[in-house]
Amino acid sequence: MNEMLKNKVAVVTGASRGVGLATARCLAEAGAHVVMCSRSEEDILGAAQSIPCHGSQKIIGIAADVSKKTDVERLFHSVNELFGTLDILINNAGYLAVTAFEDLDEAIWDQTINANLKSAYLCSHAAFPLMISNPTPTHIINVSSLSGIRFVEKFPGMAAYVAAKHGVTGLTEALSVEGKPHDIRVNCVAPGTVDTRMLNDNFPDFSTNTQPKDIAKIIIAFCDDNTFGVASGTTFEVMCND
Repeated sequence: MNEMLKNKVAVVTGASRGVGLATARCLAEAGAHVVMCSRSEEDILGAAQSIPCHGSQKIIGIAADVSKKTDVERLFHSVNELFGTLDILINNAGYLAVTAFEDLDEAIWDQTINANLKSAYLCSHAAFPLMISNPTPTHIINVSSLSGIRFVEKFPGMAAYVAAKHGVTGLTEALSVEGKPHDIRVNCVAPGTVDTRMLNDNFPDFSTNTQPKDIAKIIIAFCDDNTFGVASGTTFEVMCND
C-alpha cells in the first residue's frame, strides 16, 4: 500500500469487472476510500468484498445504473452522506454490441450512447458540486477507447460505440474548461484492445496481451497530483500490445 491517495474519496463506475475493478483495486492500494458501482448488486458487492481494506479505509459497492438520473442522484447522495466530499471520479461504465449499421436499431443506439456517454455526463454533473466545494484539486478521468476512435476500420459494426466514444473525448475537453476555475482536472484515457469480457464477447477470435491492470495504472497516474494529475483536457491514447 503506497498511500499516495490516502483518505481521498473516489467513485468508479462499471467497477464489477475489467478495467473498472482493476482501477478500484489500484485506488484502494493507494490508500483511497473507494465507492464502486455497477448495475448488478450481486456483482458489485462481490467485487467490493474482493478488495482488502486497511485500517479505517472504506471500500463500498453500490448498485446503480449510471445511465439513469435517479440512480446517479442516489449514488452521489450516498457519497455525500458517507464522506461529505469527492476527490476522484472514474467514468468507466460502458457497453458495446457489435451491429452492422443496416441492422442498428434505435434501441441499441440509445443503449450504447446512454451507457458510454450519457453516464459520463450524469456522473460528472453530479460530482461537480462536491468537487467545487473541495479545497484541494480534484480529478475526473473518463475512459474512452482507442479502437473506437482511431482504428475504426479494424472493428466494423461499431457506429454507435464510435459516436459515443468521440462524445466522451469532446466532453472531456469541455469539462476541463468548465472545471478549471475550480481546480477540477478532467482527462481521458483511451486504451486499445484490453483483455476484458466486453472484448471477448464481441470479438471472440481477437486476442490481446494488455490486461485491465495495465490501464488501471495509467488511470491512477491521472489521479496523482505529482504525476499526470497536473494535466487537464488531455486524451491519453494507449497503444496496446496486441
